[in-house]
Amino acid sequence: MLLNGLVIMAVGMGAVFLFLIIMVISMNITSVVLAKISKYIPEKEETTKKLEKVHEKNDEIAVVIAAVKAYCA
Repeated sequence: MLLNGLVIMAVGMGAVFLFLIIMVISMNITSVVLAKISKYIPEKEETTKKLEKVHEKNDEIAVVIAAVKAYCA
């Protein structure tokens, strides 16, 4: 009975290990393929503009926080 449990455990762990190996390999292949595809498809400029707006808002928020801290101190 104990031997059967150990065999089932070994088979299960082997299956999980095999699945993880296959998953890592497929993710690496996907990374390479997407890197090659991204050379031909440029990133939209809207994304960079949105990031710039976020940085501007962060600067404004930092100024407001500094003003509140200076007022409360």
